[in-house]
Amino acid sequence: IGHIAGTNGFFRTTFSGSDVWVNTITTPPTSTINDIYFENLKHGYFVTQNYVYETNNEGESWAQGSPHGDFEFKSVSFNYSRTIAVGGNNTIWRKVGGLWQDVANGAAGDFNSVSQYDKNIALVAGDGGIVYKTINMGLGPIYQGSVSWTLSPTGVSFNINSIKAIRGTIYAYLCGNGGTIMKSIDQGDNWNLQTSNVTADLKSIYFTDALNGFACGNSGTIVKTTDGGTNWTALTSGTTYNL
Repeated sequence: IGHIAGTNGFFRTTFSGSDVWVNTITTPPTSTINDIYFENLKHGYFVTQNYVYETNNEGESWAQGSPHGDFEFKSVSFNYSRTIAVGGNNTIWRKVGGLWQDVANGAAGDFNSVSQYDKNIALVAGDGGIVYKTINMGLGPIYQGSVSWTLSPTGVSFNINSIKAIRGTIYAYLCGNGGTIMKSIDQGDNWNLQTSNVTADLKSIYFTDALNGFACGNSGTIVKTTDGGTNWTALTSGTTYNL
């Protein structure tokens, strides 16, 4: 099973290992789908302007459910019954027990990505090199003011487009404009630059474990590491389109 999405509400799902792609959304959104996140084969989310969509049946059908307001959601994450959706203009929302809550609580910025270590620890990243960390996302299922954020110094002013916390470890990675890749070895408190060997803006980063990961971005750029980011190798994508 796989999913792809893009501009103008484009969304397709394959149930056959990419041989056939089908539209499973009865009423597709009209704006860009900015992120897809699946916790397992059955349960997943995608976000677009103003809305969060959720499925519990492998993407065969989707339900629209999100906080009320004018938001541009950019990223979504789920862990231990907590859904977090982030976006521009200080947007950080948490869903727990079926209730959406604004939990920005002073964290300010245009946020592009969110990732969770567990039910309590989460990282949010955005424009201008911003990274925020919370260690109490899972506390206070009703009282949204219980969630507090600490600004983590990155030392860069590039926009950060994607962040990935590696569950069960102390490691996290992020990528951004200008070929930026950074690594944390203390669950996001501090960050160190890595040598990506590329200059294209990197839009997404993903690790299968603490050592093996990929980042991709503009002009068909893909880089890979097998040693926790000590070395990054450029791969041939076969395209010059932005990824």
